[in-house]
Amino acid sequence: MPFEPFPFQYQGNLRGCSPQASALLADEMGLGKTMQAISALRLLMRSGEIRSVLLICPKPLITNWQRELQLWAEEIPVVAIEGPSDRRRMLWEMPNAPVKVANYELLVRDLEMIGEDDFPAFDLLILDEAPKNQES
Repeated sequence: MPFEPFPFQYQGNLRGCSPQASALLADEMGLGKTMQAISALRLLMRSGEIRSVLLICPKPLITNWQRELQLWAEEIPVVAIEGPSDRRRMLWEMPNAPVKVANYELLVRDLEMIGEDDFPAFDLLILDEAPKNQES
């Protein structure tokens, strides 16, 4: 790790480190929620409890997530789901990239295109900035 996490970040990691549990990281901006989520997924992958992760975020944040994953979990291959539909279909099926990063809109579109029965299954789901009413 590039630096030692704060004690409250360790607590967030522990809550997210059980594949049977759910965790909500709702700290203020800048307190390390991204690092906590990545640390939890890294620990779960290293322990063999999970093998695949779907990380969904707004489109402008995809590059940031790729950069943070490279910083905090450089040993885990990551692929961003983007491009034309035939390319996205291939990326969804890519077996050597256990972490897939997609935006909410493309996920909905690709789920319809591929179909629920043929869509890949994931052991862990991470939602960043879950869609909210932008007007309020």
